[in-house]
Amino acid sequence: MNKLHKLVHSAKRAFKKAEPRPKPDLFETEKRRILACQTQSNDLCSALFFTMHKCASNFSTTLLIELAKQSPYKSINYEAAYWDLGNQVDQTTTPDHEFMLRHNEMLFSHFGEIYGPLRQPLDFPGREKFRNIFFLRDPRDVLVSMFYSFGYTHPEPLHHEERIRFLKTREEIVAQGIDAYVLKETEGQLLPRLLEYNRLLQSSETSLVLKYDEFATQTELFLKRVTDYLQIDLSAESVERLAQMASPLRQGDAVLEHKRSGKSGQWKDELKPETAKIMNAKFKPALDLWGF
Repeated sequence: MNKLHKLVHSAKRAFKKAEPRPKPDLFETEKRRILACQTQSNDLCSALFFTMHKCASNFSTTLLIELAKQSPYKSINYEAAYWDLGNQVDQTTTPDHEFMLRHNEMLFSHFGEIYGPLRQPLDFPGREKFRNIFFLRDPRDVLVSMFYSFGYTHPEPLHHEERIRFLKTREEIVAQGIDAYVLKETEGQLLPRLLEYNRLLQSSETSLVLKYDEFATQTELFLKRVTDYLQIDLSAESVERLAQMASPLRQGDAVLEHKRSGKSGQWKDELKPETAKIMNAKFKPALDLWGF
């Protein structure tokens, strides 16, 4: 038997010994959805993932995509899509959250989808029946991080008019300094948003509250709470990869990094004592409600 025949013979023997590969479960997602409908199960009820700026945004986006990959859910990120459309939509007169509210009947399905990250409160008919997830961070740390981000490192919008407005605002942020900025933004954005989030929480039929500190220090537990709530099994490889990504500690100059160190309590070092005192008093209703 020549060399070629020996190779062919060996290949045939190996092929015969090889175990048949398992067939993929065709229509797995469709089947789970059909069975859930048949049993009137709430297993695949759609979820709204509410959060805020500077609260592990990149991680949240990756997490929702990973959850969808390993479940019948579909991950939908309207905020990112709206931003990416640039001049194709009127972002100047219609911010993304207003657009979503206006067209909620077309954009939000009650079944089989995870929407987020959502950085603004959204309330529409039937919203309370969704799974409502609130991933929040101490607003005082958020404001410090927002100052460095919007003042120095945040990407510019693609929309022409929004870019002009953004760059003008960036100059104003840097000129006024961190203390003036956080006092202005306390009542302008974060306080009303946190109070409205609490109203949404109280009116939700089912909800999950997640804190940034748990994400930063106990990532595996954080992930387990999310997957248990959504009834999704993440692979060990995914958990390990997400846990590594979650580490918020970074080296280097904070001003030059879009992703800052991520440590909690930085507002105590970054702000003047009198600024911190005023901010604490203004934020007290929200701090008490959310346990910060």
